[in-house]
Amino acid sequence: MDGTKVDTFDFVVLVFLRAASSDDLEMKQDYYDYYSLVPLVHYAIAKKEQDEDELAGVKKYLKEKYDQRLFSGDPLSFTDLNDVADCASSLVNALDKLHHIKDEINDETVKNAFSKFDKDGNGTIDAEELKALSEMLG
Repeated sequence: MDGTKVDTFDFVVLVFLRAASSDDLEMKQDYYDYYSLVPLVHYAIAKKEQDEDELAGVKKYLKEKYDQRLFSGDPLSFTDLNDVADCASSLVNALDKLHHIKDEINDETVKNAFSKFDKDGNGTIDAEELKALSEMLG
């Protein structure tokens, strides 16, 4: 967070293993801002540790801060932290789902950008289209 290390992430899962409130999140705002500079944000909670009122506050906080990037599905929920296999399986499934969603977002973005320069729609950028792209980029 001191700016000397640069990381790139496609998505992040914020994991709350202990009870958290919106106040707790505000106190760690810099931390969450750093790790949430990604296209897709999701979160996980330890269900037994999280009070429903606090969870509502966390959901509201995350929606306000990361609305454009927050995955709209339900949070990943660990029902029993002692069942490591179940927790790991749930996390892997959530990561697979986020990876798929991230790929869909990237594919759509790349297709839109590519189609701007593939004027004849043949799926390639020929010499004339490359020339126009080069001129546009200076």
